[in-house]
Amino acid sequence: MGADKEVIYELQTHNIKPGTHDEYLSNYEKYVEESKTRGLHREGRGAGTVGVGDQDQCLHLWKFDGGYKTIDSAKTSLEQDSAISGLLKDRNQYLRSRSNQFLLAFSFWPPVTSRQGGNIYEIRAECLKPGTRREGGNNWSRAITGRQSNKEAGGGGGAQVGRLYNVHHIWCYGSLAQRKEQRESAWRKPGWDEVVAYTVPLIEEY
Repeated sequence: MGADKEVIYELQTHNIKPGTHDEYLSNYEKYVEESKTRGLHREGRGAGTVGVGDQDQCLHLWKFDGGYKTIDSAKTSLEQDSAISGLLKDRNQYLRSRSNQFLLAFSFWPPVTSRQGGNIYEIRAECLKPGTRREGGNNWSRAITGRQSNKEAGGGGGAQVGRLYNVHHIWCYGSLAQRKEQRESAWRKPGWDEVVAYTVPLIEEY
């Protein structure tokens, strides 16, 4: 169900201390600019603040070309870089906690790409029951075609390092109102109700 195994995404979750939002973003912007000059063979594919849920949270999605060798090399380079290390140390004062996962993209989902406009993104994480990933993938591969008329499917992948059996689906909408309209439209299309009926029993935890 995975795509190119030499392309790996890292999803970073940063939980920020209330009242330090601006300082954190300034620090991370400097970190991104410094990273661009280091030849790390990684590319930022998305970043944003959470609007629904933990509202003191930021998410960052990095794409690595070259598999785990590239990730190992980037990790070593960043640890040995005094400027980067200084920014990381400075960032700690703004964080409550942080976590990450490495994901392999699903071949039946569209690739994560930059989009124009002030979009909102919904990232759904589901923990599947052991042994059901292929069955779930078969159902989703049939469903994605029906959800692409409005280009709302933004990407999907499964955890390779981190919490096992965890999958992520990324949806893109122009607004919350558009999200409501497009989700209601999906339910009116033949087959979507069957996909939901088949996939829900495969989920261990949301």
